[in-house]
Amino acid sequence: IMHSLLLFIHLSISFLNFDFKTLDPDKSHQILIYKIQSLGQDSSAEF
Repeated sequence: IMHSLLLFIHLSISFLNFDFKTLDPDKSHQILIYKIQSLGQDSSAEF
């Protein structure tokens, strides 16, 4: 489970690099939380 979580975090950060470069920090932070929550719900069955 821990390995999957670390991989998920790594992929999330890589996926969000574009957002961090194009949006201001506050909005990027909100998008990061939103995407982690939504992806976490989608992959919750794995855990």
